[in-house]
Amino acid sequence: MPVFDLAPGKNTQRGFWGTDFQLVDGYVHVKSTGTRFKNDWQLWADIWRWFTYYAFVRLHGFWARLTKPRGPRIWFAPYRPRPWYIIWAAMVWGGFEFAPTPERADAAFYFEDQTIAEPPAPRHVKAFNFGVGDVSKTNVARVMEEAFGYPLAIDPLTFVGEAVEKGEGNGLHDGRLVTAPLSPALGKAYQRVIKTEGADGMACDLRTACVGGEPVVVFVKQKPASARFSIQNTSVVVKTPEQVFSADEIAQLKRFLAAMGFSLAVIAAVLAVTWAAVADVRWNLAPWLRWTLLVLTVGGVLGYHRGWVGEHNVVSVGFNWTMGSHVEPPKPLQHGHVIQVFGMPNMRTVLHCLPPADWTEGGFMGLGMIYTAMPVTNAVPYVVAAEPGIVTLADLPPITGRVRQA
Repeated sequence: MPVFDLAPGKNTQRGFWGTDFQLVDGYVHVKSTGTRFKNDWQLWADIWRWFTYYAFVRLHGFWARLTKPRGPRIWFAPYRPRPWYIIWAAMVWGGFEFAPTPERADAAFYFEDQTIAEPPAPRHVKAFNFGVGDVSKTNVARVMEEAFGYPLAIDPLTFVGEAVEKGEGNGLHDGRLVTAPLSPALGKAYQRVIKTEGADGMACDLRTACVGGEPVVVFVKQKPASARFSIQNTSVVVKTPEQVFSADEIAQLKRFLAAMGFSLAVIAAVLAVTWAAVADVRWNLAPWLRWTLLVLTVGGVLGYHRGWVGEHNVVSVGFNWTMGSHVEPPKPLQHGHVIQVFGMPNMRTVLHCLPPADWTEGGFMGLGMIYTAMPVTNAVPYVVAAEPGIVTLADLPPITGRVRQA
């Protein structure tokens, strides 16, 4: 495997930029994080565009230094950010200075592009982000559930349906869609699919910059849904948090930042307004049926009828409904019933209810009403023949259809 490395065996993050990278078998690797990019024309086109951005930031910073009073001096520990990080651009753009020591600084900032680390002592009374030590996908999902009130992480062994598989590491951009249940891969996290694409097929990311524990600006990034996990964007629009989020959602973001220990950060906001809701529907059949739905979850329902043997989910019947046509953008649906049986081998069946040739209704609602009424209609003879009193499905013979002779 051919390897080109200007600093073999070293992860410097200091000095010449080229020592931060290595070329391995046609891929450019970032040594500090493990992120890799295919060495192709697209990468070099992105690098060229980045250099134009870099030059513009440098020019603006130079002008700020000439025309404005000296900005604060910030000491970064254990590493000074490289120019491709947003915090570097914010420093240069605003005319701030990089302090060589904490004694000569106006504030200290913890910066280390690692997933799990132990921040050093702040060594300054004004310190930012020194409480952040774990930004793994699993920990972020755990804190998010506490702050937002609904789960992002799933158990790939028991979850049924489409899911996201991504590396635990920070900034890997290696997400992909998978179908659960499946055996989890080492070093991977598994999460729900948050649908953000509209009718135009473009996925939308809400990259939210936060300062002092509050969101201050939102970068609304769009890219093709087929490339939702890539770092290339088709367009970026800057908006205020109030233009994008409700007051309750801003409060949730604040709780998340506080729980993570962020003073300054850029986060990807995933909120319960997607498809008008991301609902976690729980069933409790005793003593009566109960649904637990989140606020703003009237747009649709995604749930499962599940059969359990002890701690094992052995049968799962999924359903996905919309409640009207007011969900914007329209929620994608697939007609039919998906039945998953866990065992050796696993079995997955999709049952479709299809109209006859002379069916005139434009949709499937009429068909659904017919087969929804069939169990009750076919149970009538058994209920009439039963002894007086209350009978349930457990007391009646299996309810099946009847073939009527012409």
